[in-house]
Amino acid sequence: PGIVRRRLNKLIQYIKARDWNTVRELLLRYQRDDVRRMVEAFGKDIRSLTKEEMVPFTWRIYRERPQVRYDLAFRLLHEIYMGKYREKDFLPSYEKMAQKYQVSVSTIRRTINTLCQTGAARAINGRGTQIFTAGQPCDAPDFESPAIRRSLAYFVQSFELLIYTCEGVTRSLLSSVSQADKDILAGELKNNLLTGRTEFSLWCYLLYVGKYSPLEGIRVIYRGIYSLFLWGYPLKASFGNSERVDNALMHFTELMLSKLVKNDVDGCAVTVRELLSQMFPYARQYLLEHGIKEEEMRLTPCIHLQLTT
Repeated sequence: PGIVRRRLNKLIQYIKARDWNTVRELLLRYQRDDVRRMVEAFGKDIRSLTKEEMVPFTWRIYRERPQVRYDLAFRLLHEIYMGKYREKDFLPSYEKMAQKYQVSVSTIRRTINTLCQTGAARAINGRGTQIFTAGQPCDAPDFESPAIRRSLAYFVQSFELLIYTCEGVTRSLLSSVSQADKDILAGELKNNLLTGRTEFSLWCYLLYVGKYSPLEGIRVIYRGIYSLFLWGYPLKASFGNSERVDNALMHFTELMLSKLVKNDVDGCAVTVRELLSQMFPYARQYLLEHGIKEEEMRLTPCIHLQLTT
């Protein structure tokens, strides 16, 4: 009783001081300590329950288009910017890639044509498919292609989905993962600062949620959002004039890292939302200036559904 009374008195002091971060930390600490002690004391008498399985969830973003081609295009974009092709100048031959990704040569050909239309690659007769890795100037997207226009519209719509969900998702995630897991995200952000790659810090956040969120549905959705963000990278790389975006991403990286070090979960959630709210108007206005119409950027059913469920 004495321990409980001292805890309550301390908690009341912080509540009166309106120090909500400390109040939250104390409540979580008390909860963890009390539950651990109870389990240790009564664990042998507690009936173990079967862990409830999560309902399988699949988000088919490209439901009205060939799913395999666009899934493969996303995979290649990831490998060009973040993976095994980021140090390469050319992709392997169609035949080698078809064998590697276990698809037909015609699927590879259509997929690479899609990459060329995005501006991330360029077909050169007699040499193959040149790719533009992260940080390189690239070709402009083909704004006349309906498929590319739709992909870029998805890119902008993904901002809205993130703005609506990021605070709750971030709080839930960072409140549930271990300190060691938080250190993984902090390490990636710190490395981005040291290497001058802060333009990928938001991607790192999306991938982190896609891997560590306790909810399977959130993991699926945020991995899908990451794939949509990849379609937008050639916009920045081809047209330049991205100083405001670069500065915003550097500030986001520094602030997010600072909040993680302090274990400020609420601060992290607000930092993510502020960045997205700042970047969304840039992306939307940019596409409007290049002929993507307002009605094309209205939320499609596959994205609107995620906001209403």
